[in-house]
Amino acid sequence: MKKISIVIVISSIVVISLAALGFYLHQEDKAVDAIKTGSSRISKQIDQRKPISFLLLGVDPGADGRVDRGLSDSMMVVTLNPA
Repeated sequence: MKKISIVIVISSIVVISLAALGFYLHQEDKAVDAIKTGSSRISKQIDQRKPISFLLLGVDPGADGRVDRGLSDSMMVVTLNPA
């Protein structure tokens, strides 16, 4: 009886793991397809030749005994002008 319950538990874990992997791969495929088809707002802006700006922040981990953690220590604005 113990062997049957162990087999059932292991089989359940395998089935749940495979279902989770399948769901993850499906979500990944949907994300890649959205990027390829250009259905995002940024892709439409590029197609319309509108400039796009990005704000990049560098985060300070608070090393060297500082107590301020997670503060932005550098900022950079990048603007892409496809025209």
